[in-house]
Amino acid sequence: GDGNYTAPSADVILSYVRNKILLDAAEDEGITVSSKEMKKYAEDSIGTSDYDTMAKQYGVSKDQAKQIVRQSATLQKLKKKVGDSSASMPTAPTEPADGNEETASKDYADYIINLAGDEWDSSKGTWKDADGTYAKAFADDAFTADSATYKQAMTAYYTAYQQYSSQASSASSKWTEYANGLYAKANISIYGLFA
Repeated sequence: GDGNYTAPSADVILSYVRNKILLDAAEDEGITVSSKEMKKYAEDSIGTSDYDTMAKQYGVSKDQAKQIVRQSATLQKLKKKVGDSSASMPTAPTEPADGNEETASKDYADYIINLAGDEWDSSKGTWKDADGTYAKAFADDAFTADSATYKQAMTAYYTAYQQYSSQASSASSKWTEYANGLYAKANISIYGLFA
């Protein structure tokens, strides 16, 4: 209105270009997001799926808010596909009400077996392979499917968390390599604006 225009910074321009490159790659991969996926993404990451609320909160129009959510959800799907990480962060066991870490219960044993998954042989009531991750973690600790302590459950939790962390790190590295590979194929020139 007053004849002035605030030019975007180089960082903003690069961010826009990188986003566009990744969105084009997602389109090439045939990745789309449904309204349901957009709603879930918005609720999980923004805390609301009401586009009017988002628009007011971030100072954009309702259509822009929808577009931002669609693009972000699309990029999340692309990242999952490229990183191929099906790992989910484990939930810590519930602390014992009495505070005694040595109190044993069937619930803690079930928790450990659930985290161990295929590493536990339920028909034999023992670890399938002595060299397995959980078998090694419990090598010096007697564990049965009938009863386990909170302390043992925490051993299983730390083991699961280390596995999750390793898988998440690998997925992150794959994503970075993929994105950088796409960026390396692009050419961009940014010019200053002078009056």
